[in-house]
Amino acid sequence: MQPDQPTVPAAGSALDASSVVEPHLDVLLLDPNVRVRAWQDLRLVVKIYSGSSPSGIGIDSLTLYLPGSMGIRVPKHAGDTDNAAEHSGDIDKTIETPAELREPGARIELPPVELEGISARELGFSKILGLLTYRAGRERIVAVLKYKKLDDAVQRSDTTSLDLDVSGHPLGMYTGAIVGTFLIGLFQAIMRRPRGSLWSSAKAIGRDFSLRFIRGLIATGIAILVLQTTSDIQFPITVTVQDFYGGVILGLFGDQIAQVIQRRISRRRQAA
Repeated sequence: MQPDQPTVPAAGSALDASSVVEPHLDVLLLDPNVRVRAWQDLRLVVKIYSGSSPSGIGIDSLTLYLPGSMGIRVPKHAGDTDNAAEHSGDIDKTIETPAELREPGARIELPPVELEGISARELGFSKILGLLTYRAGRERIVAVLKYKKLDDAVQRSDTTSLDLDVSGHPLGMYTGAIVGTFLIGLFQAIMRRPRGSLWSSAKAIGRDFSLRFIRGLIATGIAILVLQTTSDIQFPITVTVQDFYGGVILGLFGDQIAQVIQRRISRRRQAA
């Protein structure tokens, strides 16, 4: 998203309501190519434009509202006593800004706004579970600028938003893979139980399940790492692993993934 450049009318030209650019702001990612994840650090850039007001503007406040579901916050400073687990809904951050922008068409870019992922030790069980099972989707950060024109005491405001495509935390992907691998391993072990006494069948199911679970867990762990990079490995399932639920689906195909990885290793050994 590129910021709109303020238009300044030529000297002596008539101004009509449609040509006046009001003061406004933009909120952007510092690195537009970064992959945004829940529960991880994020850096934003805020730009403020004075618009075409001849007198310039005086800035009263600039506030960011962060979606609580993303598990991010403004870094805590020494002496802060609030607990991240107590936050609910949106979290606001008032940013220090210069008092005035006196020139028409002026623009200022504030220092990067640093947001941090909330540490696990500060979260209660329900919050940790919510972040681990976070569903990848669209989140919105809202910024509100309150200002006055220097020749007018009326307080005005401008609101803008930054829409982000947010993926789940990697821990959520691995947690999903564990759940999927556990379910499919238990299902297959029970379906293939041997005939015999209850005790012997239980032991056979336990051995079969353990082997399938460990093999599937290692295979899906490798697959998640590979899928985060560019690779030419063709897995038996086409899935975008962005959150807990993608990890579950991948875990359900743990046996097939293990076979693909084994074949790939065997071919490389033969080629060597």
